Amino acid sequence: MPAVNNKEARWTTQEMDYPAYIRDATPPDACCVPPGALPHVVEGHVNVAVVATVGINPHGVWHLSDYPPLEEGGAEKLWEDKRRYFENHRYRYFTALEPILNACGASYGGLYVSSQPDLACSMDVVQWPTDPLWRKLDRRVQDRLIDDGLPFFETVLRSSPNIRLLLGNGKTVVKQLGRIFGMRFDRLPDDGSLGATLFCGELLGRQFIGWSQFLSNSRMNRSQRAELARLVGEMARSG
Repeated sequence: MPAVNNKEARWTTQEMDYPAYIRDATPPDACCVPPGALPHVVEGHVNVAVVATVGINPHGVWHLSDYPPLEEGGAEKLWEDKRRYFENHRYRYFTALEPILNACGASYGGLYVSSQPDLACSMDVVQWPTDPLWRKLDRRVQDRLIDDGLPFFETVLRSSPNIRLLLGNGKTVVKQLGRIFGMRFDRLPDDGSLGATLFCGELLGRQFIGWSQFLSNSRMNRSQRAELARLVGEMARSG
């Protein structure tokens, strides 16, 4: 487990200042972050979300060249774009997760039309995209990125008391979260018909449910995905 970065910064106050974080953030050296990449903050309305889907690090690059200078309103514009992300974007990763959110009584909202009253957001432990992708990075590079990103991730949760459920999509997320926080999630029995293994536990004071299949690239069929959503929904309701 990497050491936690205890540096003081404006964004570690109780009232989360996302534009300030964006202005202050710089990627750790020699960690394969593309030049000009902007940090990914939470997608969605985190201030009211009750569920957060959790990844390790983001895919895709939001670039400095697409925004005004960060000190001249660019940070505020990026934060607004991320806050309203689901009003303007569809992405296979999130589309695959929406049925599970619906089974838990929540939705990303926006373009994901839903009758669910509660909103969900998306978070990553690491805020920087990388090239190559996470699974191809050296373990030492992964640890530096986690050490850099973990204080922000924890601060977002501390300042978002409405979030009661965290969902982990895929065995890499489940494994890495267990390693980062020094814990082992309970593994639920599976007779093989589901095509995925379910994990549950508590993470930073929230209920955590994860599964072994990365759904946007999974070969799970429609009935298996529906059953996974049903089971996760039951677990979420049982607390």
